Amino acid sequence: MLRRFHFYIEQQYAGHRLDEFLAARFGSLSRMRIASLLEAGAAKVNGEKARAGYRILPADSIEMIFEDEVPNAMSP
Repeated sequence: MLRRFHFYIEQQYAGHRLDEFLAARFGSLSRMRIASLLEAGAAKVNGEKARAGYRILPADSIEMIFEDEVPNAMSP
């Protein structure tokens, strides 16, 4: 299932790394999964592809779109 999320950054989150911000919001996703989603372009900041180390700013608009992981042989 395709999942879509939108975040509008408030002053208190300014300066945080994008990957850390997303990891705090998506506790069910591993940091490795978040990194691979970012690399694949699943996250956009203000409409542009974002990288993991981007420092978010107040009023940034973050859009995250990704497919739920399909269980495989490595899944517990």
